[in-house]
Amino acid sequence: MLVEWSMLVDNHSLPIVLFKVQYQQLKPRRPWKTADDDIAATARRFEVHDLRPGLLVCFHLTSEAFSLLLFDYVLHIDCYLDQ
Repeated sequence: MLVEWSMLVDNHSLPIVLFKVQYQQLKPRRPWKTADDDIAATARRFEVHDLRPGLLVCFHLTSEAFSLLLFDYVLHIDCYLDQ
């Protein structure tokens, strides 16, 4: 499944160094899994390969700046039925 995101331009924030994509199967509920924790700051999409068709899955995206975790802030969250 392809996860895509966009960024607002904010000249007052620290530059993002990398992104992390995590996902959680909802039915039955499973723990959050990290698909990748070293996605380039220039990336705006990431393909998650280890999902099975028919699963309801939520994704969240976090960011890191200057190798200091600013916050475990969910930048975006969406739930999809993988088909």
